Amino acid sequence: MQFPRRSGALLLAGALLAGMPALAAPLDAQHIRPSGLTLRQAEQVLSVVLKHEKFQMKRKDAHLFVEGPSRDAPDAHGYFSLQLYHSPPKVAMMFTLGHFSVNRFTAEVWDFMSCKRYSFPALSAIQQRVSARTGQRAPDEEKVRDELCLN
Repeated sequence: MQFPRRSGALLLAGALLAGMPALAAPLDAQHIRPSGLTLRQAEQVLSVVLKHEKFQMKRKDAHLFVEGPSRDAPDAHGYFSLQLYHSPPKVAMMFTLGHFSVNRFTAEVWDFMSCKRYSFPALSAIQQRVSARTGQRAPDEEKVRDELCLN
């Protein structure tokens, strides 16, 4: 596991802890490029999923942050890979809370450890807006399972 630089991790943790409601705001379709989501937009989509799944993003006893690619570029299959960690104070460890993949072209979100595709009305509305801007349809679920899932 790669540990992020302390200052960057603290800055990102602070931003998430302070600004979670802003991250969960719906994406403005006009800011979605035809080439797909940016890393920041993928994080916004993931925050909607985390809120829906009741991840405790405002825990006072922990620092939570999303670690993703070092540059705004998805993997070869068009997915941003984002990991969510919990780093309690006074403990020199980080605990993994989830591994997620967000499709750049359709905003599909998968937990690639459990091979679960998230689906609920608020996320579907975002996915429809993203797909309308990119002109892309959701990929075949079996193909995605073969490409993303670790089990």
